Amino acid sequence: MDDDDESKGRQQSDPEENPYEKMQMDLEKERAFEDRSEMELDLGFSFGSLKESVDSFLIATFFFVCLSLAWLATGVGAKYLLKTEAVYEAWYALWTPVFQPALGILMLGSIVSGVSGWLNNKTGDAS
Repeated sequence: MDDDDESKGRQQSDPEENPYEKMQMDLEKERAFEDRSEMELDLGFSFGSLKESVDSFLIATFFFVCLSLAWLATGVGAKYLLKTEAVYEAWYALWTPVFQPALGILMLGSIVSGVSGWLNNKTGDAS
């Protein structure tokens, strides 16, 4: 009789026979996979840090554009008050190669950041 009880115990612990054992094994596999994925993300590339880096770059670009606007205002003021165009001409020489790309990067980055935030909120509401 002990042999029969022992064989029944083996049948119940066989994952193909017992659905609860199979679910437990699947759950353990999933946890192991998640742990490995978290480790790979910690060691590798993180999209959170990418977003933080892009945001920091956009903040720096914003302040650069503000400083260039102050330079322009100083140049215009010097042109009309002091009758000298040196400051304005120095600023204008950098308009196309420096300030226009900075404005374009700032606008594009702001749009991309806003759209990605909107999509993250939308997908966060859906789940």
